[in-house]
Amino acid sequence: ADNLALAQKAAAQGFSATGRLLSNYNITRGQLAAALEAPLEAIDELLAGPSHAPLLMIDGEDAIAAGAQESARQNTAALLQGGQWRGSLRFFRPGGIPLPTAVDDIISVVKAAQTPAGFLLDGLIFPKLENEAEAQWLHELLTRLEDALTLPPHQIKVNALIESAGGVEHVLAIAQTLHPRLSGLIFGTADYAASVGLPEISYTHPLCDWARGRIINTAGLLDVPAIDAMTLNYPVAILGYTAAQNRTHLLGRLKECYDDCWHSIRWGMKGKLVGHPLQLFVTLLAFHVHHRQTDWAAKLNELRLYHQSLHDGKGVIALEGAMIDRATDVQARRRLREGVALGYVDGHEAAALGVITAAELAMISK
Repeated sequence: ADNLALAQKAAAQGFSATGRLLSNYNITRGQLAAALEAPLEAIDELLAGPSHAPLLMIDGEDAIAAGAQESARQNTAALLQGGQWRGSLRFFRPGGIPLPTAVDDIISVVKAAQTPAGFLLDGLIFPKLENEAEAQWLHELLTRLEDALTLPPHQIKVNALIESAGGVEHVLAIAQTLHPRLSGLIFGTADYAASVGLPEISYTHPLCDWARGRIINTAGLLDVPAIDAMTLNYPVAILGYTAAQNRTHLLGRLKECYDDCWHSIRWGMKGKLVGHPLQLFVTLLAFHVHHRQTDWAAKLNELRLYHQSLHDGKGVIALEGAMIDRATDVQARRRLREGVALGYVDGHEAAALGVITAAELAMISK
């Protein structure tokens, strides 16, 4: 939020500069596909589609220098009110409770989001929540602001950033307290590693995976997405490297982010924080490859067969040697709901099978 021009660029362009950035380092699409071990067709499909980020976080916490907070709030207001948004959800990260700026950050930005054109903020990404009491304080503050601005209850959503030993230990209580407005749980590995005294920040450290599991389990219980941490090594050139060295370096950094994202996917994470346009591209690419590997038609067919089995007074059935029962039906339905939300599954077909409701179909059909 301290750099308005950069924030405006992120909102307007997303990963649209991918082709130019790769060209600057003489990296072809084929070379990128080979380095990532990703299908070239998936890269081309992603490049041909929308380039905006699903969610844009305007950072008023870690990115803000001392004394620059008021300027950052003004920049945030300007971006919300005048940015060239391309469909990204608009979230703001204020200072956390340990910082004296937290309350003023929230009040200033929330009030600035109330305009004649409507309320322009989707929610907060709130950092460093430690326990239920802090979550209750945040929920009550947002409730008072909603009342003052005559907003519907719980309109201001919260993605809770869980990034400490205390946050992980109390993640269920935090999430349940915020649940009326909770829209996601985000894991922060850097602060978590410091909190528990790890010798280094490691995305795949066993203790980080343990914490990741607790966050995912809580998110699943409350039916909100779990979002994974950022890969800290950005794909940027190193001063003093030759062109060939920087090309190799850049591909290595992109591979690291891509592999980290696959680690997140295998754990059940539904998204990942990024801090660079090329990180955004390879992260969306990993999820796109994951979703295009899913046989959505087969999952729909499983639902039809199981539904028919129940109609015929039967229970468990076998399809090509694999069991289909109530548990597999629940899993398939959950996966198909995700497919509908992401555009891989037809909403009308999903509604006919009871995967989504009529109200949800009307919402996505707008």
